[in-house]
Amino acid sequence: MSVLSGNVALGEYDAEDWATGRPPAPEDRTWRHPSEVAWEERQSAAPGQDGDDSGESRPYFGPLWALGGALIVGAFWLASSGNTGVEIVTQRIAATPVESVTPRVTSETDWPTEVSRAARPSTVLIRSEAGMETLAGAVAVRDDGYLITSGQALNGGTKFLIHSTGGESSEATLVGTDPVTDISVLKTTTSIAPALMASAPPEDGASVAILDPTGGAQRRTIESRAAVSTKADGEHLIGVHTLSDGSGEFPPGSVAVDGTGAVVGIAVATQPGSPAALVPIDVADAIATEIIANGVITHVRIGVTARDPKGDEVGSVVTAVVRDGPAAVGGVFPADVIVGIGDHDITSMAEMVSVLRTYEPGDAVEITVKRDGEHIACPVVLGSDAYDGA
Repeated sequence: MSVLSGNVALGEYDAEDWATGRPPAPEDRTWRHPSEVAWEERQSAAPGQDGDDSGESRPYFGPLWALGGALIVGAFWLASSGNTGVEIVTQRIAATPVESVTPRVTSETDWPTEVSRAARPSTVLIRSEAGMETLAGAVAVRDDGYLITSGQALNGGTKFLIHSTGGESSEATLVGTDPVTDISVLKTTTSIAPALMASAPPEDGASVAILDPTGGAQRRTIESRAAVSTKADGEHLIGVHTLSDGSGEFPPGSVAVDGTGAVVGIAVATQPGSPAALVPIDVADAIATEIIANGVITHVRIGVTARDPKGDEVGSVVTAVVRDGPAAVGGVFPADVIVGIGDHDITSMAEMVSVLRTYEPGDAVEITVKRDGEHIACPVVLGSDAYDGA
């Protein structure tokens, strides 16, 4: 499957139109406010239509538009499928974060409900196939029927019933699961508008609203945007957002939105007593895309095990190095403290994992280690681990 992404153009609207806040007419805009029009069904274009018989995938160019106080961009994915045509998949990513989409007069009590209002139509409640057991929440971040949720909350099932906020029910099937992050993908035939995804992670101490798929929303605080928790099966979750309050009051698969109403993470099932954890939305989306495309998930690896340093020291302490692995070949040794990857400073093991996720296998990066009080640059070509998502 080949994937292309379109850039953004302002089309016939000049800079003054956008600067003065005069929006294009609704029929000329890629995105429309819900008060203007209902969500329209996704359409497919096949070779030979509109005088085009090339059969090639082409990028779609759409305008930027300020929606609800947050500037967003529609990312259009065009996937070539041989002679069957071109399928258009839409995603929404915040281009320019703003302070908040809520009115200044919104009370502290109403804040979670107000900021999560736009995301709620993109969420669903997952029940067991028989419909007797509530399992988790899920969210759509693309408009082709795929949903993202917490894998361990599904209790090993492969078929489910989902209930949308609009009151519709439909069947859903499991597409795949990533055992490292606990992200799972479901497929349904129901058309669900994709949620707006945040373009940047929340800062430590930032407020987020947890959107409970069973109803309501709760305010929580990001304790650390790169931390460690424990999955329900006892395995570590590394490089996740952790919350200052427990996760028992909302189900796995619930989404967290920031003050702009953009989704920043998806709650996963954690052990009692472990920090409530959110898989960052960019990580969840990338994993879901891999599962949908080929059923295999790859994670960047450098071939070390590590821990957080003791006391006031910062970095990621290397406890073991895989023989002939990327780090070993690059000159990293046990007891080294990784303090930098590329242009990123590393203050903890979780941050090391979080930063590595921004790279691709095969990338050449400079890893800076602290050894005997000196900083040493180690050239490393990143490796990977692959997991069957089926």
